Amino acid sequence: MAAITGLRFAKRVSAIQLLASSGFRRRNDLKSGSCVAIFGQNHQLRASTTTTGRGHDHSKLWTAEKLLSASLLGLVPLAIAFPSAPLNYALAFSVTMHAHWGLEAIVVDYIRPQIFGHVISKLSIFALYGLSMAAFGGLCYFNYSDVGLAQAIRMLWAI
Repeated sequence: MAAITGLRFAKRVSAIQLLASSGFRRRNDLKSGSCVAIFGQNHQLRASTTTTGRGHDHSKLWTAEKLLSASLLGLVPLAIAFPSAPLNYALAFSVTMHAHWGLEAIVVDYIRPQIFGHVISKLSIFALYGLSMAAFGGLCYFNYSDVGLAQAIRMLWAI
């Protein structure tokens, strides 16, 4: 499937017309697993192909993110209604993973290697992993040494 980005045309042009006008005449011009990016500027086209890695299928991660988000809808009220150690630790893990995946999407989208360089991009991901581990460790410590996450939420609401 071709990904078409950066088009600045007044009218809609089909992907087949764009590919044909950019020099891709046959289906076998495109290797399997490659992505075509077509950039339009002043109605001049140029095409470039970038090969995607075979092991980078993010659909399973996306499914896990959605399942975790849906499970939080039941886990949060359950943990608050019936505070217990297993529910507190499950809540700490779920909230940390939910926040980590959301922040990771932001870091990957906005701290791109093309803009900031590979070093800053990798350091920001590394810092995010460190922050997530520290947050999970802090929540586990709070669950172990204090009243627990669910009871803390109940106490906050009682104010």
